[in-house]
Amino acid sequence: MKLNNFKVEMHTNELFFATWEEGDFRFHVWLDVNGELVNGTLYKNPPISIPFEAEGWFETRYLDAHNKTNSPIIAEVKKRIADRGLIERARLDKQAADYMRQVEREAREIRNYREAFIAAALALGQAGTADEGHFSLHLAQGVGNLSNEAIQAFGRTFIAEIKARSE
Repeated sequence: MKLNNFKVEMHTNELFFATWEEGDFRFHVWLDVNGELVNGTLYKNPPISIPFEAEGWFETRYLDAHNKTNSPIIAEVKKRIADRGLIERARLDKQAADYMRQVEREAREIRNYREAFIAAALALGQAGTADEGHFSLHLAQGVGNLSNEAIQAFGRTFIAEIKARSE
């Protein structure tokens, strides 16, 4: 049985979905943590190549997953999931993606803090004396040399202090 582009993804900690294509049509089912169907429904979607509401497009169809026609498809879906450990793989993929998003979010946060602190340090010396300008340049260089952890800690402390003072 051909279930092209078959994959399993984690939706929540307790809910997964398997998707595949057969011919031009796209299908999916919802699964629990054991790879069992959640609601006994096989969802059929129109081909992705057909634009929304164009000729040949249709609303998602809700098919009985356990009828005579669909039972073999569901059996193959469950077999692939069990044989390949796809529920656990989906869980690990989701955890890895969540971790990477957190790392990227923290990197953006650190970069934003560093840029803001350097800009503030340089702004200190722009309207002042030559000594103040020299000091602000050294301050900006010092901020630029701080570790990411120090920038993040200082930035978070600074933001918390500002919030506390505004309450």
